[in-house]
Parts: sequence; structure tokens; C-alpha cells
Amino acid sequence: MRHVAWITPLLLTATMAIAGPEAPLPPDVNLVAPDDSVPAPMAKYSGRWSGMWIGGGDRLNHVLIVEKISPEGFIAIYAWGDSLGQNGNLKAGWRRINGTVDNGKLTAKLGQASVSYILNPDGTINGTYTNARGFDSKATLKKDAG
Repeated sequence: MRHVAWITPLLLTATMAIAGPEAPLPPDVNLVAPDDSVPAPMAKYSGRWSGMWIGGGDRLNHVLIVEKISPEGFIAIYAWGDSLGQNGNLKAGWRRINGTVDNGKLTAKLGQASVSYILNPDGTINGTYTNARGFDSKATLKKDAG
């Protein structure tokens, strides 16, 4: 039993180091249920998704909240945690983004970078972040309960 006393805090610390700081969110999240004009597969994007960007020796917690989606576009909160890798200079933040929907794929511009998301058959989302220098990060996001 004595081993459990020191293993539990060790596991909690290791989990926090892997997961890192949470991505901050704005106080005014506004989820709007998709209306009947949104095809059922696209409506599945609506809601909060969590995962981690991984690429270029770096890791960032990532939250995507698709607040509103229509056949033409979407509004979402794009949030990230502090950098956890060798490029540890990016601090946590968030921004509201507007994007397009094309053939079931969500795409948005982030300044000179872009992000895209595609829904997988297993209910997860694959994300790709690409900046102007060609740097790519990948993420798999899972829909949060609620």
C-alpha cells in the first residue's frame, strides 16, 4: 500500500506534463444548433472538440468550438494551450474564426496560416495547420460530452 502513496502523485504529475495547460476560452461562447438546411454529416461538426496539435517538435493543446455552421460556412472559437515542445515560445490564447465549408471540409485562415478539419467515420476530426513557411501540424480531435 505504501507504493500507491507515491505512485499516484507521480502519475498525476506525468499526465499534467503530457497534457499541458488547457487552452483558454472566451466568456461568450454561443452555440447555435444547426438548422434544417445543414446536411446531417456537416451538423456533426457543431459543438466543442478537444485534442492536441503535434508537429515540428512541438505540442499544443487545442480546442475547436464550432458555434454556428451552415452549408456555406462556419463560425468557431479556435483556442490553443502553451507550447509544450522545443519551440516553447507560443503562449495560450484563442480567437474567433470564420471559415468555409467545401465537400464536408472546414477551412479557415489564421493570418498567413490556415487550418482545415475533416470528420472521420469514427466520429473524430482530423485537423491540419499550415503556415506560410510550409510548417504543418496535425491534430485528432474528439467531441467533448455535453
